[in-house]
Amino acid sequence: MDPIRARRMRFPMGSAVLLCLLVWSVSASAATYTVNSVNDVNDGICNTSHCSLREAIRAVNNTTGTHTINFEQPFGVAIGDFIIMPGSELPAITRDNVTIDGFDCLGCGPTGGNSGGIFSSGTSAQLAVAIDGSWIIASGNADEALLTLDGADISLSGINLRNGPANCVTVTANAVDAGFDDCFIGTDLTGLVGEGCASHGIYVGNGEEVNVRRYNVISDNGGDGIHITGPTADSSDLMGNIIGMTADLSGQLGNGGWGIRIENTAQGQNLHGVLIGNSSTDDRNVIAANASGGVLILGQVINGQIEGNYIGSDGDNGNPFPNRGDGIHIANIGSPLIPENIPVNDNMIVASYDDGLHLQGVTNIAVTS
Repeated sequence: MDPIRARRMRFPMGSAVLLCLLVWSVSASAATYTVNSVNDVNDGICNTSHCSLREAIRAVNNTTGTHTINFEQPFGVAIGDFIIMPGSELPAITRDNVTIDGFDCLGCGPTGGNSGGIFSSGTSAQLAVAIDGSWIIASGNADEALLTLDGADISLSGINLRNGPANCVTVTANAVDAGFDDCFIGTDLTGLVGEGCASHGIYVGNGEEVNVRRYNVISDNGGDGIHITGPTADSSDLMGNIIGMTADLSGQLGNGGWGIRIENTAQGQNLHGVLIGNSSTDDRNVIAANASGGVLILGQVINGQIEGNYIGSDGDNGNPFPNRGDGIHIANIGSPLIPENIPVNDNMIVASYDDGLHLQGVTNIAVTS
């Protein structure tokens, strides 16, 4: 029963105790599961004596309510070595309203998110927890990932994902409003050494809205940094990230594909409102040193924006780190699949190997310097 509706219903005398029990049962379903082990053992119980990440995900999936997965430095593991290495692909997170918070890590040493803008010295985030896929054997499935988000309102903060045999993260069609902040995807815990996943950093294959906002580093992956395909990821925000560079902007760690690739080949179904950057200082992306190019938009993608980004440089420092293709490439895929109304405003595009801005078969693409 919906507790909001319950408050509006009339109850007979003497039912106050029943109502109190109802409200208590709803709030009591929220839980926190603390990962305190680097091993991949699954004994079916996540408790204070032992809880692997696999056990924590299974516990979340098997219970209702709003849940948090946090961390505690494992006994006998040195600070800086909290590296979880699954022996096989982890179960998808299928429960709604889950937060995985790497900054909530007891005994892990200094941790915390970035404290200011990223465009001169990069991010100051200090991460303590890594998920490393070096021991996972690839299945060949395009959706395979170190972490698969398959429920609504799942958020990741302060997590390092690396060395996956396919994608670092996959966001499915069920994962409405997935969120990422202060994550290092494709590097080590420092954000300075490349340890990319074999395919994409974040893969949204016919998935829902995804918000990659603020101070994520997405670099050194074999495919695209962020790859969105299909018509369903409307209103996604891709803002304030470092894509293709080290966390401190001192060196290049380009992804093997595009920095950001957005593609919709579903005829008659528009992908609406994807925002790449914003003129606000904290919302600009640094997109540099990627092998195929900076930003690619293909097909029936409409009413978005590409604004305020540094494409091909290290932000305010102005040093060139070229994307090895076009800086921005927006094109149709045949006559029915035409990008439309995607303003390209106030971006700094430098040093591209090919065109800074390439438009082909598009409609109403306004460009300002």
